[in-house]
Amino acid sequence: MCACRRALPADERRALSLAAQEHILRDPAWRKAPCVALYVALAEETDTSALLEEAWASGKTVLLPRCSPVDRGHMDFFSCAGRGDLRPGPFGIDEPDPDRAAGANIPPPSLMIVPGVAFDSRGFRLGMGGGYYDRFSSRDLFAGALRLGLAFAFQVADRVPREDWDLLVQAICTEKGLLWLPRP
Repeated sequence: MCACRRALPADERRALSLAAQEHILRDPAWRKAPCVALYVALAEETDTSALLEEAWASGKTVLLPRCSPVDRGHMDFFSCAGRGDLRPGPFGIDEPDPDRAAGANIPPPSLMIVPGVAFDSRGFRLGMGGGYYDRFSSRDLFAGALRLGLAFAFQVADRVPREDWDLLVQAICTEKGLLWLPRP
């Protein structure tokens, strides 16, 4: 899946990413959410720029992750008011600048958009192997958030390997549409 993502030409990646984001932007869960947890995409991931810009423009509280540079597999989310609150993190991904972004007393998100290498129709997610999202999603602040996986359509598989601690998503969005999954 990672090789397939890397093989996508940049213009196709942008077009597919924008199509996927437009499905989210039209969904009532997005429109009603006062606070959203997002991510800044790696070069080969489904981009989130349109979501970020719309969330900031509409006054939503935007929570973005910052990975610990010393504690592998751990991250925290911080409230960011715009691109000016970001700086390159230890993995080359823009992250909340600790001097600008608020980390204390952040509101609970209504909606959490998560990246993945692959997703399946049961809602299981295969990440990059660090366990960042799996560990974080169990925190009380995020327990009530609707979790939506964002990916390209070819990243949706019949089954993905799973462990007991793996993060489940309640919906998967690709350029082909937004699919809310039945709850177990």
